[in-house]
Amino acid sequence: MTPVTRVDPFSLSDEEVYAQLCRPGVKRVLAEGDSWLSIFLPRDGNLLSALRSRHDVVLLDLSYPGDTLAEMARGRQFELFERLVTDEREGWAFDAILLNGGGNDLISGGLQRVLKKPARSQRMALARNWIDREALDRLLEEIRACFRRFIAARSASPFNAECPILTCTYDFITPRNCGAQLLGVTLGGPWICPSLNALGITEPALQRAITDALLIAYKTRLLEPLAADAANNFHLADTQGTLVPANPDDFESRGDWADEIHPSARGWTKLAGRIGAALDTLLD
Repeated sequence: MTPVTRVDPFSLSDEEVYAQLCRPGVKRVLAEGDSWLSIFLPRDGNLLSALRSRHDVVLLDLSYPGDTLAEMARGRQFELFERLVTDEREGWAFDAILLNGGGNDLISGGLQRVLKKPARSQRMALARNWIDREALDRLLEEIRACFRRFIAARSASPFNAECPILTCTYDFITPRNCGAQLLGVTLGGPWICPSLNALGITEPALQRAITDALLIAYKTRLLEPLAADAANNFHLADTQGTLVPANPDDFESRGDWADEIHPSARGWTKLAGRIGAALDTLLD
């Protein structure tokens, strides 16, 4: 198993990068995603830095930290994806597309939309009573439409129509006061715990139950149905339950988690093992 080679789209004019994409036997993978593919802290890296394959893989990475899937699926970002997948002059024939997104739409920006205060007749301690089912349905449908834009662009390509798309689930997080840190300086976050606190949801067990319920809904009501339709050629690596959860009072990197929503180097290695296996199956 060897590390994948990552290149960025702004290096495509470089002769050495071009040669890497053209070498005999290489498997070309296009990646688009959020911070799970793009944030890079020296101690922890990211999913791509931990990814290994039994193939010779060159991965063209379009991802950017903090992106929502809605942002990826519109404007210049989507135009770049579409051009690389469909344009006969500037595009490439890819062996797979790794598409990681939706977490920021759901857990960060979407929390205020999908949570409500329970009625007096409902139990405050039950996660399901805090979730507005209709609002969650609307948000999931918006995210589904974004995935379908990527699927449609791939399917319309004259040379990538049969290229499989692979995505993964987000593992269960522990809302806690721990942002991304470098040399003791917080670079961003925490993202979820403050939002839940602001909504009056302060009990750690309830916070965890709510985020678990939302991530399970994201998997079972959105990703699994997309993957079940063979016409989509859309594949799911289920990584939920891979990592050991952090404790609510862990205020720095612990175990499998570097911060509230990003795994540590050990966590990335665990996730990369599952995602790499799924990717290799598609590349075989």
